[in-house]
Amino acid sequence: MEGAIIVFFPEELKNYMVPNSGM
Repeated sequence: MEGAIIVFFPEELKNYMVPNSGM
């Protein structure tokens, strides 16, 4: 279960961090 969470986190985190960071 932890492995799946790590794979799903980067995709969702990148979508939230990219627009917020402005990069």
